[in-house]
Amino acid sequence: MSQKLSSSRASWIRELLTSKRARDTERVFVVEGEKPVRELVTHRQARILSLVHTFDAVRLEQESWIASAGAQGVPVFSCDESQFGKLSHVDTAQGILAVVEQPTWDEAAVFSKPSLLGVYGECIQDPANVAGLIRTSEALGVDALWLSAGSADWFSPKVVRGSGGALWTLPVFALDDLLHVKDHGCQLWAATLPSKTSQSLRSVAEIPPRLILAVGNESRGLSDSCQANAEHAIHIPMEGTINSLNVSVAAAILLFQLKGCQIK
Repeated sequence: MSQKLSSSRASWIRELLTSKRARDTERVFVVEGEKPVRELVTHRQARILSLVHTFDAVRLEQESWIASAGAQGVPVFSCDESQFGKLSHVDTAQGILAVVEQPTWDEAAVFSKPSLLGVYGECIQDPANVAGLIRTSEALGVDALWLSAGSADWFSPKVVRGSGGALWTLPVFALDDLLHVKDHGCQLWAATLPSKTSQSLRSVAEIPPRLILAVGNESRGLSDSCQANAEHAIHIPMEGTINSLNVSVAAAILLFQLKGCQIK
């Protein structure tokens, strides 16, 4: 049986939706939508602190897994559509959300792998691009993603929705100093625009066993400091009048090609 959602708990959820500080302090975030919440309950991907649904959202096919959540000890709350609308971050709310613990990853375990392919996103400010980078990295078998300061919070509502569940399977870390990955024996390759000092992706035949691909800000690209720290620069050869691509699209092309290269 669900409890009535209190105003204090509703205020707490609203704060988690809007405040990165609140999410980081409590190490939780909000997942909204019938499909992702159902998968959390049925696959037990994370500890759920609260499940909230509207009175009208529970259909017959949903009753079993919502009851299962309650049987697992998850606090289940209900509210009317008006109250839920103040919690939702989507135009057409499905009337179900959950507050869950943030996944934690062992960075030392990632660095201990004999071979490693990672992605470093520098100042990726658009939540949609961060979500796309997470999905792309997971889809192409990347070991981990690092994001610099100034990047969108990967536990913000827009990123959570757009990442398609990859947050549960792809390790994501904050990175303040590029020397941190280089100190662990990783080569940094910079994705840049074509130049005299960059190599066309078509001509890359070999990659090092421990490689971090750096992709940059939507408008400015990679910083001078990042490019100076990179051992190698590569670019995607393009035709026509377009001279740059969306960061997640560029990462997908680069990673797909690099995954097919021999390890030297």
